[in-house]
Amino acid sequence: MKNKTSRDLMVVTRTAGITPELLEAEMHWLNNVLNKIEDIRNVAAVCEVFDVNRYKVYRKSDKVITHLKTREEKPFIFVFNRN
Repeated sequence: MKNKTSRDLMVVTRTAGITPELLEAEMHWLNNVLNKIEDIRNVAAVCEVFDVNRYKVYRKSDKVITHLKTREEKPFIFVFNRN
């Protein structure tokens, strides 16, 4: 898994006197959670691809990953979240 360190995050807290160490720990935890969520396998598990050109719906993770990794964008191929 790639370590994505250059990420812009805005963290809103209810406490006014948060220490820099606590804020750094919270940012580190949030970055780890987002890295796990943004993994291609996790994205493929919750998405499906509609190919209107072929009248097909791809729900299997390997087919979804194949469509997500293609460099060229084809018309009438859509990626939808299943929830």
